[in-house]
Order: sequence, then C-alpha cells, then structure tokens
Amino acid sequence: MVDIVGSSWKAQNRVEEWVRRRRRTGWLSKVREIFKIARRPSTADFVKTCQITGIGLFLIGLLGFSIYLIWSSLIG
Repeated sequence: MVDIVGSSWKAQNRVEEWVRRRRRTGWLSKVREIFKIARRPSTADFVKTCQITGIGLFLIGLLGFSIYLIWSSLIG
C-alpha cells in the first residue's frame, strides 16, 4: 500500500514539475508578445484573404464533387 502511495506522489511531483517548467520557459509570454506585435489587417488585406479562402473552398468542393461523380459513375 505504501509503495502505491509513494509512486503516485512521485508521478504527481513529475507532473507538477513539468507544468512549472512550461511556465518558466515563457510560452505564454511568447504568445502575448505575438499578440502585441500583431496588427489589425487593413480592409484590402482582409478582402484579399477572404477571396483566397473562398477560392480554396470552391476548389476543394469542386474536387470532392468530381470524386463523387466519378465514384457514382463507376458504381452505378
């Protein structure tokens, strides 16, 4: 019984140490720094991003529909 309790304490300490190390490396501070550097996109940048994303979605949908037509013609 004591062995189980001791090993569980060791595992708990390893987990807590891992969490402490993650905090020390400053992962969250790096994320905060990125958000400070990031800026709001201009309207032109936003429109261009939406257009590119829309074209990509259209092409993926077209590819999926083409695969569906080929598959249904082979089976049917």
